[in-house]
Amino acid sequence: MTNPATTPTRANRPPGASPVARLFLAGGLSLVVVIVAGVQLGAVDLSWSQVWAGLTGDSSQHVQRVVFELRLPRTLTGALIGIHFALSGWLLQLLSRNPLAEAGILGISAGASLVAVIAFIVGDWLVSSENPYSNTSFALQYLPLFAMAGGLVTALAVYCLGMRHGQLSPVKMTLTGAVIAGMLHGLTTGALAFWGHAHTELVAQWLAGSLYGSEWQHLHTLLPWTLVGLIGVVLLMRPLNVMQLDD
Repeated sequence: MTNPATTPTRANRPPGASPVARLFLAGGLSLVVVIVAGVQLGAVDLSWSQVWAGLTGDSSQHVQRVVFELRLPRTLTGALIGIHFALSGWLLQLLSRNPLAEAGILGISAGASLVAVIAFIVGDWLVSSENPYSNTSFALQYLPLFAMAGGLVTALAVYCLGMRHGQLSPVKMTLTGAVIAGMLHGLTTGALAFWGHAHTELVAQWLAGSLYGSEWQHLHTLLPWTLVGLIGVVLLMRPLNVMQLDD
């Protein structure tokens, strides 16, 4: 049995960084390493000097284009998307009081994917041309809005079905989300098989979350929403912590 007199307290613990501070430090260093690797590595690996010269504009036009126009916006866009994944997962865990909750388990991703596939199919029906790849331009323009609407509707359905006697049940909400996710995944696969078009690989690439073709305009579009999300989380920190308590 531990002697209370010998148990280290907060006051007499040896000095050092807290576990949270060490976690943030490790995460920040890992993010820097990943960003540097994302700019340096690719179809043609570049040296550190070439990367620096490409960023400062002292390199050849080819290296500068690879670094500043292709790899850097793609890497930074991926970092912002990672922030969104982290925030959404953390918020879903707080709301559902379930440490395993995330958009995939609760069916939100499946709802967004199904609506995106439907948008592709409808766009192909509405716009028909000899080049099948140009038929999806209509859907691609509004695809983020369609996918977000599908995810919101699915989240609302899971939340309503997860209620038990007028109170939110974390276990029922998680099980309901898993069931809905399976159903929507089946519908998405069936829709793709029914469509059977030549450019289904474009849809599959979008569903997989590819960063191919990311440009600065994508980063500029995503950055304001990232800042709004971060500010909103900070402002709602206290109510979100209160939601960890029972009803």
